Amino acid sequence: MPPENGRAPPGGSGAPSENHCKSQAQRPKHNSDARSLQVLASLRLTAVRIVTEDDGTYSVDPRGRLAALIPVRDRWGEIVDAVAFFPEEPEQWWLRYGDETPILGAEALAYAAWEHQPLMLWETPLQWLLQHRSGSVVLDWGVDLRTIFEDIPTVACQSTALSDRLRQNFLKFGPRLTVRTGAARQSQGVRVA
Repeated sequence: MPPENGRAPPGGSGAPSENHCKSQAQRPKHNSDARSLQVLASLRLTAVRIVTEDDGTYSVDPRGRLAALIPVRDRWGEIVDAVAFFPEEPEQWWLRYGDETPILGAEALAYAAWEHQPLMLWETPLQWLLQHRSGSVVLDWGVDLRTIFEDIPTVACQSTALSDRLRQNFLKFGPRLTVRTGAARQSQGVRVA
């Protein structure tokens, strides 16, 4: 099972594999800098050397591993964080600060909500890049995503596993209820008016 937030698990708990439990010092040194640089250059990304932390964040360190760096913007286009991942391990990523926004591609999400358009949801930041930065990626699965996606008419997920994970997040935090007295009542479970 993937870590709760999609990033390195705090203290190594809940990790899907042994690799997620190892601290940076315990990880084997990969001698794949040349390959990583090729991937990063082909996607026109910034390369930076990082050391990962157990809390899902990273620090820039000239002795660290070479990683791709992508700015994370809020709904208004302001840079609020940066996500880093190793090109050879794109399914795991780290945030510089980790508390600003749980979404990569928040501008696309805002557009989909405003225009009542479908939103494409990708599994990893690398997939998002390969799709020309269209759609969004959930960066932190440990937060309640219901309010973020509530105005999106349709979320088209890259895979069934991603769709299931999004549904599980919605169910984990319980149903959204609107309760009012007076007017009509809708008895289909979620909304009572």
